[in-house]
Amino acid sequence: MLAIDNIDKLTTDIQRDSGPMIKDAREAVANLNRASKIVGGEDEQAKLKKTIIFVSHDLGVIAHMCHRIAVMREGGRVEQYATPAELLMDPANEFVEDFVGADRALKRLALMRVADIDRVGRLKFDAACRHIQDVGSDQLRQMGYEETHPLWIVRRTMIDLIRPVEFQDMLRMRRWCSGTSNRWCEMRVRIDGKRGKGLMESEAFWININRETQGPARISDDFLEGLQRTTVVDRLRWKSYLSAGAREDAVEVRPYPVRVSDIDLFDHMNNSVYWSVIEDYLHAHPDLLAGPLRVTIEHDAAVALGDKLEILEHVHPAGSTDMFGPELVDRAVTTLTYAVGDETKAIAAIFSL
Repeated sequence: MLAIDNIDKLTTDIQRDSGPMIKDAREAVANLNRASKIVGGEDEQAKLKKTIIFVSHDLGVIAHMCHRIAVMREGGRVEQYATPAELLMDPANEFVEDFVGADRALKRLALMRVADIDRVGRLKFDAACRHIQDVGSDQLRQMGYEETHPLWIVRRTMIDLIRPVEFQDMLRMRRWCSGTSNRWCEMRVRIDGKRGKGLMESEAFWININRETQGPARISDDFLEGLQRTTVVDRLRWKSYLSAGAREDAVEVRPYPVRVSDIDLFDHMNNSVYWSVIEDYLHAHPDLLAGPLRVTIEHDAAVALGDKLEILEHVHPAGSTDMFGPELVDRAVTTLTYAVGDETKAIAAIFSL
């Protein structure tokens, strides 16, 4: 695949600047280093007025680094020339569709940062949630709906920690739609370590929000058409999986102070902060991290700045967990109820896979 823009000018510049051939390996390395710096910052690229061409079969890398992609077949014929999002969501023909793959997920690479990891170097749940939010924003922008569909709230997020993603790895993310309705959709994100074997998978129920009314808003037909290319579910319905625990029989009730930095654009606690509560619990119960783990959070109402948030812990031993589904009868389930007074704000469930 090639990232192409103003190819004639680039060819002229190369002939003028480099001569008939690159003289030695040191010059080649220097040119690659210069190219990586240009790609790393669009302002620098605009200043130098240079176009970079990459040739690769790794769609994840190309989608992350390039503004436009040309898919070519034998004989040099260009089958499609498009932005990464256009290529992934709307392949021009069967050849491109086969090359891209059946899932046509939005694909991204991201660096894992020190703030993303716990004390042993594991990618934390709250950090994974922030990356999931970021790749969602990337998809809106790449598909061209950032202005018309800017506001979304999450009703439920489920994250499976299959294998820990470890520090200094690069995160490879794939995002695709698994269900739609006319006002909400279900999106899946797979996060794996590019160099290691770490793997986290998520599924989230997102609701499109009207800026003026702050209520659910209809998703445009053309946006829905793009989302539905990866799913046949077009009548998605909301169904709650979890029930709040009572204060009276809680194993523990502890306060969780809401900070100014926890508040987002909607003037309530951002959903990633709910996952910080999960990390606090896992720190106190490290045995849960011994194997694959599933955590689900359902949101009932917003937490605002000034709310006296409390976390109510309940532990349901194996044999008493049929309320969570017949497949969980053989394992323990912990629930955390996020409560402000008598009002339930959210419920989390934690159990081993």
